[in-house]
Amino acid sequence: MELDTKCVMCNWLDEDGGDLFLKCKLAKHVWRELNLEEVRLSLAEQSSAKTMLTLIWEMDENVQLRVIVLLWHCWLERNSVREGDRSRPASELAFIIKAQADEFLKIATNDHRV
Repeated sequence: MELDTKCVMCNWLDEDGGDLFLKCKLAKHVWRELNLEEVRLSLAEQSSAKTMLTLIWEMDENVQLRVIVLLWHCWLERNSVREGDRSRPASELAFIIKAQADEFLKIATNDHRV
């Protein structure tokens, strides 16, 4: 069985979590659009997924939520492109991620007030 391990987003290197979420050209642009480049670089320096997740859990709630939503949308976008859809621009993905993270924070804030 032959498997194509190239990143479906950038056709570069062998696809893995580090590439998809942190090193892929589109992912880098999305991180920058959200002003999270320093966070991306810090996460990319981690030696394992476990240490990366530990770092995310230690972040400020607002940043933490944006990072989690960003990672989720990178995964969704990758699967959408893999199934034949066109990749959306980084600016569009960043807008969606920011709006969704803000909405989640708003819901969480309202739940605490009840």
